[in-house]
Amino acid sequence: DINHRYIFYEIVEKLNTENRDKPLTDELNKHWIKLFSKICTGDLCPMQAVIGGIAAQEVMKAVTGKFMPIRQFLYFDAIECLPENVFQPSDIIPKPRFSTKKNRYCSQEIVFGADFQEKICKSKYFVVGAGAIGCEMLKNFAMMGIGCDKQGGVYVTDMDSIEKSNLNRQFLFRSWNIGQMKSKIAADTVKTMNPMMNIHAFIEGVLPETEHIYDDTFFERLDGVVNALDNVKARKYY
Repeated sequence: DINHRYIFYEIVEKLNTENRDKPLTDELNKHWIKLFSKICTGDLCPMQAVIGGIAAQEVMKAVTGKFMPIRQFLYFDAIECLPENVFQPSDIIPKPRFSTKKNRYCSQEIVFGADFQEKICKSKYFVVGAGAIGCEMLKNFAMMGIGCDKQGGVYVTDMDSIEKSNLNRQFLFRSWNIGQMKSKIAADTVKTMNPMMNIHAFIEGVLPETEHIYDDTFFERLDGVVNALDNVKARKYY
């Protein structure tokens, strides 16, 4: 809400001068402060996953009494991810479009803008590998909306079937999935997370023998490829 941004700026302005002989700073950037008050209400699934993983790790350390806890501050700066010209207050420069409607991705649109959201929904990605890395990537794709427009799509392949030893770290699988193909179960699971996701599962590896499946036509329609492989030989070929 635009009124909240002005209220936030007034609070910052008050704190800058309150009970002081001179202000903390003479250069309050009104545009940046209002921008911060807007995007700080957003949520980004990949960042939440990282912070959640770190927090869970620290809980395990506390419960087991093993390993040293983290005693440092964590500072993460990805300001370059924001839309172009978002820091320019001039009315001459076109501003990114931010959605005013409530939808599944509104907390992400608050940060990146509606144009960005539309673009990733229409994007096409190929995830090679549906193990621990692939499961995390596919989950994030579903939460972010990648490939969730009728023009978009996500393709995933893995030659392996699910084993019991996979279950502690490959969270898209359950005990009743043991023996089934990783790529197909991973695709089915993320589809339940986001029914709008256009996901297609393959069981053929990316090898010289399968170049008739993953040919130039296949790769040319993609916007990107995610390497989620866990062995050196496969990565070297890829």
